[in-house]
Amino acid sequence: MQRSDCTGPLGAYPSECVRRPARAEHTFHPFAGALKRARDVATAGFPFGSYALLAIAFLLLLRLLLLGAVVLVPEEAYYWMYSQYPSVGYLDHPPMIAWLIAGGTFLFGETELGVRFGTWLLAAASTWLCYRLTADWSGRRAGIAAALLFSVTPLFCGTGFITTPDGPLIFFWLVALLGVTRAYRRDSVGWWLVAGIATGLGSISKYPAMFLAAGAFLFLLSHTRGRRMLARPGPWLALLLAIAAAFPVIWWNAQHDFASFRFQFARRLAGEGGFAPQRTMEWLGAQFGLLSPLVFVLFTLSWWTALRRFGRDRSGRWRFAACFSLPWLAVCVWHGLFSEVNVNWPLPGYLGLIPVAVVLLRVRPLGLLRRIPWARYHLHVRRYAAGLLAINSLVLAYVCLPVSFLPKPSALAPWDDLGQATEGVEDAFAAEAGQEPFILAAGKYRLASELAFYMRDPDHAIGEPDGEDWKETIPIAAAVGGGLNYAWWRDPGEFLGRNAIYVARKPPNPVKAAALGACFEHVDEPRQFFAHPRGIGRWAQYWVVRCYRFRGVPAEIGAG
Repeated sequence: MQRSDCTGPLGAYPSECVRRPARAEHTFHPFAGALKRARDVATAGFPFGSYALLAIAFLLLLRLLLLGAVVLVPEEAYYWMYSQYPSVGYLDHPPMIAWLIAGGTFLFGETELGVRFGTWLLAAASTWLCYRLTADWSGRRAGIAAALLFSVTPLFCGTGFITTPDGPLIFFWLVALLGVTRAYRRDSVGWWLVAGIATGLGSISKYPAMFLAAGAFLFLLSHTRGRRMLARPGPWLALLLAIAAAFPVIWWNAQHDFASFRFQFARRLAGEGGFAPQRTMEWLGAQFGLLSPLVFVLFTLSWWTALRRFGRDRSGRWRFAACFSLPWLAVCVWHGLFSEVNVNWPLPGYLGLIPVAVVLLRVRPLGLLRRIPWARYHLHVRRYAAGLLAINSLVLAYVCLPVSFLPKPSALAPWDDLGQATEGVEDAFAAEAGQEPFILAAGKYRLASELAFYMRDPDHAIGEPDGEDWKETIPIAAAVGGGLNYAWWRDPGEFLGRNAIYVARKPPNPVKAAALGACFEHVDEPRQFFAHPRGIGRWAQYWVVRCYRFRGVPAEIGAG
């Protein structure tokens, strides 16, 4: 009697099925050692158990309950402005974040919950994808450990609460990784198509997703089986689908002199300064803290181990981790040697390391840890995960609770109260002057976006005449051709002859006061109109200047 055995080192390889005798246990198998190691990992006692599922569910539920309890940070308010100007392209980011926010606000209105709900939903889906991806490579228990690692790591936890382009980028990056994994292990054209679509959608979420295509081809070139796949249609169909899914952004850039590509790529390269390794050290220090020390060490050991095992990796998971993580992480490190790197930039590069990081956590890679008995080691790991769970919970409570004696970041100022105070000043000025003034906010986009969101009349929907106040708010940078997307959204010439209210954190210095005087026929003296506590004995103050009859920006100011 014959049976079919289609099992390779870590999964089914349908294209390489052979007929094996029924008593296969007595038959030599060239991958017997790899199969045994895979079974060992899959059935290993990861030190979490049902605790992991409870912790994951708790953090997801806590974030869901608090989505509407925290004011939008300036970046979220700015991305909400994206959704008010629907497009397939924007100056500084692709359009996926605008579409995500538009979907949430369609369901829950123009509220904090509406702005953040899509991000939370993608975070929940990304947690499951971490489980599924790791389970495919290393077994179900390793998958549960990976989902827990993703959930309690502070940097990933934050991206599942605050709405930024990183949320959809992480989701589509994980979908692409799962698609490549299953396409490779199952020799499935269908999963190649999934990977291609996810890569394209990731690219219209944030441009680093383009590195997924490079990672996939590096992975295929790294092994004989992968090189044989390159002679088949699957990978090339995936590439075509990726380009097709990203085509709206490519088309928009072609119609706008490639403004977004130049902003993100040419500007970054032009902004590189001299060699400054201290910037990289600062960035690595931030990663050490925001990932947490143990997770940072695990990721560091993972890429080091991936490089060491690259040429002798039968299972493929170490080559997979190296090809999908190291290229983007190398770009971040290299850029950090010459310029500033934001703490969220390397996030997608860590995702490919998660399936091997949990394996290292299981086998205790550090010699010092191997001296600890298994029971005590498991207890320490569980306590560390519980500590991260507590830290994330406390941080979420801290940003929600109105505790005046604890200083909060400026991004979490009481923007709603500031918006209402500005609305009061605007109404008083309108009643006195007989016309509605527009709002001129200091800075590039942060203050203008917060005022646009929180000065809306909650009794009127967007689209109604009284619900369009957000259109009357622009940053002062937009008046001189800056202000990022604001320069594309509103023409200062639309406000000629109208009064304005200038709002700023500080009274204008002599240079700014002279510029305001040149743009208007008359300006009043600045006065403080709002203040809020920022810790014990510290107050943040906001100032307002009434400006009469906007007459445009003088050429010398615009040129400057």
